[in-house]
Amino acid sequence: MTTMKRISTWPPLFLLPVFLSFPFVLEPLGRDQGYFAYGGWRILSGELPYATFWANTFPGIFWWYAFLELITGGGKIPVALGNGVLIGATAVVLSKIIGRRAGRIAACAYGIGAVLLHRFWDMGQAEQLLNLLLVLSVWCADRKRAVWAGLLLGGAILTKPIGVLFLPFIWRKGACRPLFCGLSSAALIFLLPYFLVGGVKSVVNDLIIFNVGYGGTRWDVSLGVRFVRALGQWLVGIYPAIVLGIVAVVFGWRKSRALVLWLVLALGAVGLQGKLFSYHWIPVLLPVCGLFGMGAVRVLEAHRRIQVVVILFLLFPAVLQPSMISRTWFPALHEISIGLKRIAGRLTESEYLVQFGDKSAGSDFSALEQHHAAAALRSLPGRSLLVWGFEPGINYLCKKPCPLKYVVDFPLTFLGRGPVAKELRARNRNDFLAGFQERPPDVLVIVSGDSNPVEPVDSEAQLRQFPRLWEIVETDYSSIERIGGYQILLRKE
Repeated sequence: MTTMKRISTWPPLFLLPVFLSFPFVLEPLGRDQGYFAYGGWRILSGELPYATFWANTFPGIFWWYAFLELITGGGKIPVALGNGVLIGATAVVLSKIIGRRAGRIAACAYGIGAVLLHRFWDMGQAEQLLNLLLVLSVWCADRKRAVWAGLLLGGAILTKPIGVLFLPFIWRKGACRPLFCGLSSAALIFLLPYFLVGGVKSVVNDLIIFNVGYGGTRWDVSLGVRFVRALGQWLVGIYPAIVLGIVAVVFGWRKSRALVLWLVLALGAVGLQGKLFSYHWIPVLLPVCGLFGMGAVRVLEAHRRIQVVVILFLLFPAVLQPSMISRTWFPALHEISIGLKRIAGRLTESEYLVQFGDKSAGSDFSALEQHHAAAALRSLPGRSLLVWGFEPGINYLCKKPCPLKYVVDFPLTFLGRGPVAKELRARNRNDFLAGFQERPPDVLVIVSGDSNPVEPVDSEAQLRQFPRLWEIVETDYSSIERIGGYQILLRKE
């Protein structure tokens, strides 16, 4: 009977988010997803992040995209379905951790919320892979499986360094040695290729020195205010989950306190990163859904009068301010609608892609312009391409690799607010120029109109602020076409 229950309960929990992800399957690669896809593609071509192409992102997400690239045979990576698989697997393990009815409700809530609350820009981010590795680590957190818990947590840390915050959460008395063994094994697996090729220094430079130097530019006195405001905006759309989570804590503290600690750690991870982007809140969704499941069971088992009071309390804000919920959930319904129309052939590719960023309307990214630029670049002579901006996704889409280590301009242009950061940026620029002169790219693309909260000046203007490089570009390259925000240049013979 137990075996039958296991067989009958996990497939729906796993397949629900996969099914919900289907309308998003044709969505284009966003800026981050293009970066990850490029890294995965180059790994399968024998390259290593940090050693052969610059990255300050931890390697787990590149490994995941390399796997997606491998199973698609070099085709376009199905980010939406890969994302759905991660969410589905996470939901199943979450149900096992919490157990019984509350676990199934929590898993359904996560399977729905993680897909519909976090779309396009948020799909395929490192946070979804981090969540899966975290729940697996928590599931294995006992003396008998402590090595696996450490190995999985090590994988989570190698996906997103905020995973280290959860080390106290899986710590068990008497399991120190095997846990440390698992963590060490994960680190060794990651570092071994770099020891073999002599690239450990590049790992230190990109992952530690750069992130520490850049991280200092993201923290200031306004962070606390921005965090509270962003938290409020994120919570509004999941108001019912918050109410039932409070019910779980008030009427079942002993059972819910582990999830409360999980929630505190996840919120700390968001604040620690300092950027407060929408996908940074994905780890917070896990403990919130867990508490929601526990609270829902408490209400379902309560007296009918209490149920009525809770339902009225849940509905009151929505009745008072209907747009409160719709602002969060209507965009998902819109993306589902246009996705199904595209799949059914009722929208052309251009009509569909124009829905994802319009620079004329103030967006810093245009999927349609990127698509047209990649198509034009595929037909050009030359094998190597440098994109001056943060869009190596163009390299991936037209299958032209960058000949230089710096596949994005970010380490050369980020705002330096202190001597360490400024010295780091200057050093990166010198390394870039040396590589550019040694291996000049056949094709150059200059991105414009891509200013954003992280970089308030667009890439074309940043290039002009780099006079040594701008002089080389003007002398050695000729412009042949401009497609929206993408200027395409060919190297002169």
